[in-house]
Amino acid sequence: MKRRLMISNVISGIIFGLVYYFIFEDDLIETLLVTLGFIILSTLIEIVLVRMRKKRTSTEVVVADEGQVLDFVRAIGGSGNIESVSHEVSRVKVTLKDVDLIDQDQLNDLALEGAFLSGNQLQATFGKQAEYIAAKINEKL
Repeated sequence: MKRRLMISNVISGIIFGLVYYFIFEDDLIETLLVTLGFIILSTLIEIVLVRMRKKRTSTEVVVADEGQVLDFVRAIGGSGNIESVSHEVSRVKVTLKDVDLIDQDQLNDLALEGAFLSGNQLQATFGKQAEYIAAKINEKL
């Protein structure tokens, strides 16, 4: 990809230089400097555009360790206490059978970004790991 990018910029630079030389009939050194400047500028612009495209389309997979998933399941009363699990952006949503089985101290020790209970649904904020954690819990159910 980079090699093809470089070759296309060199070719377009040479064409630009020839057009510049024949239109303005300037000396050869000035034409070469303008052509070199055009090649460097167009290459830099392409590199910036490619990097911007990569950032936009990047699908970063964040993986939590298996121990964190197991600790979370234990803190909410074990896999037998889970009715359903889903995720939403950075949160793992767990519908529980019995909210009294939650070990609040263990839940606080997990270094979550936050957790709150609404009825029988616990929402725990894990950040980018939420999708992975929800998937691992669903595998175990």
